[in-house]
Parts: sequence; structure tokens; C-alpha cells
Amino acid sequence: MLPHSGSDPSFIPLAVTTLESLQTRLGKSWEPVLSLLREMQGADLPAEPQIDLLPPINRYLPRADHHSVIRDILWTLSSEVAADTDTTPIALRTMSLAYQLYAGRTMAAFRVHHALSLPLEQPSDFALYMRPMNRVANILFSWRGTKRFHSMFPSIAQFITRQLMHSGLSEREFYRAFRRRQFIAWLGLLYEILNPKVSLNMNIKPIVLLTVAERMIPPMEGRRVQVEWLSALVERGAVSTTSVDKLSTEQLFALRRAHVIWHAVKRRCMECRTKIADEVSPQRCGHCQRAIYCTKGCQAQHWATSHRDICKIWSIVNMRSNKPEIRQGMKALPIDVTSMFEE
Repeated sequence: MLPHSGSDPSFIPLAVTTLESLQTRLGKSWEPVLSLLREMQGADLPAEPQIDLLPPINRYLPRADHHSVIRDILWTLSSEVAADTDTTPIALRTMSLAYQLYAGRTMAAFRVHHALSLPLEQPSDFALYMRPMNRVANILFSWRGTKRFHSMFPSIAQFITRQLMHSGLSEREFYRAFRRRQFIAWLGLLYEILNPKVSLNMNIKPIVLLTVAERMIPPMEGRRVQVEWLSALVERGAVSTTSVDKLSTEQLFALRRAHVIWHAVKRRCMECRTKIADEVSPQRCGHCQRAIYCTKGCQAQHWATSHRDICKIWSIVNMRSNKPEIRQGMKALPIDVTSMFEE
């Protein structure tokens, strides 16, 4: 969504100042984009993208040029984030704003026409825009568990939710067009901001965007990231082999069974990832009932290398999630949780 008068009227001038400073320091030529942002400062822009009401960047740049200019801004800002300075939070917010100059009109047009076709941008264009955004997501992902991540938590949370919210404007066909492994970091970051101890002043709850992030990545990779997040919670003392009481309802929901989230996981061996034929009954862990295998050998290998340590935790996650009061809490979440309890 493009920023509007009801969001943060003080930020666009700050973004303009940031880009002007970078333009001067690096010898860039971003004046057409800066002119557009200056016009937006006093505009009463819509909260929802509407093609006729969004300021057209084509007024300032030919279509062939505005892609390269905005992408140059995004790559430059991603380098500012990588430098990890005190201005990183501002760089994150400015990236979101610059990305919206492209995405707002494109997503609005997609909603009207239900397809991407000339003269609208193509999925390949979108993929090019996502490269610097993915770079930043991976940088932030590498900061997990550090003091830096904790100190920037609100800014990181806003960056993640805004980006996923923009992507969430599209339909399932649009996701299929650009789904890539690079999106793994987005799911991992979204797990991180489901932190009940941190209050976030945002219009949209991170839990609402969970299914957006989940369907961006391949099923087995999604399951792997989910397991890694649970392991990180163990390391931080948030859960143990005897208790998951510290987990919020949102976090428990995020840990729901992988085959409910990514249906293809139901027929994939958790050790070798071999697809299990429909007519074959897979081996299943008798304790947590989550992990499946193509052979007893794979089950034994997975138990010895990794599953032994996490199996008990999965089991108590299952038990706690099935408590009536927890189920009621999940059903009260602002999302469809009807598939949560499918077996």
C-alpha cells in the first residue's frame, strides 16, 4: 500500500532527505523519483491501492527508465542496511516506500484485471524488484538472536509486515509466478516477530501474514524453517522438553503440523525427502505423530541425527494445542484456523 495521510506524515520528508543525501554522496541521479515523493508529501493518498488515484511514476520517467531508477535506489538502500549503521532503521523504511512506487500501481492493476499482461509489469519484473528486498531479508535473518536484532525489532517488524502485505495484495496465481527459495528468510523473520513479549504498534498483526509467507516457499523448505525456529526457541529457553507454556497462542499456531500447512509434506520422507507413493503407508513417528519416513532405516537415521532432541517438544506442542482453552484462543485469531485441527 502506498503511504497516505493517515499513516505517518512525517516519514516521507525523512525519506526524501535520506535519498537526497545518498544521491549527493554517491553521485546518483534520482531526481525524478524524488520529485514524485515531494508531490506525495501533501497528497491525500488512498489506504487501498486504486489505479486512478495513485500518483503515476510515468509522469516523471518513461516506463523503460523508472524500473532501473527505482531498482538502483533499492540496491543502494540494501547496501546501507548491510553496512549496519545507526541509519539502518531509516533505510529499511525508505526501501519499503521506494518499493511501493512500483508495487502499488502494479498490484492495484492486478486486482482489477486479475492478470499481469502488457503494458502492465510482468512477474519477471517483480522478481527483479524482489532481489534487493530478498538481500535485506537475508541480512536481517542472519541477525536473529543478536542484540542488534532486538534493538531494531520494531523497524524490522514493520519492514517485514509491509513487504508481505504488499505481496499479499495479489492472488495465488501471482505467487506461483515468482515463488523462489529466496523467500525462506521471510518466513523465518515472520516467526521471529511472533514475539509475545514485544508490543508492536502496527495496523496489521504479523499472524495475519503467516499464511502469506508460508505459501511463498517450497513445502520441505517451509518445514525445515519451522523446525529451525523451534530449535532456536529451545536454545533461548522459551520451550523445553517438559514445557511450552511460555509460547503465545500465535506461536503455537505457527507450530501447527507441517502437513496441514504444506500438503506435499504429507508424502515426503523427513530424512531423504523422497516422495512416498500414494499406495504406500509411510513410517510415522509413534511419539509426536509428525515425522514420516519412506523406510525404517530413514526413521532410525533421522532419530539419531536430529529428531530425538525435538520429538518430545513436538509432542507437548501437540498436547497443549489440543487443550480447549488454546483451541478457543486460536479460533479467536483474525485468520481462518479451521484446518488447524485436521488430522
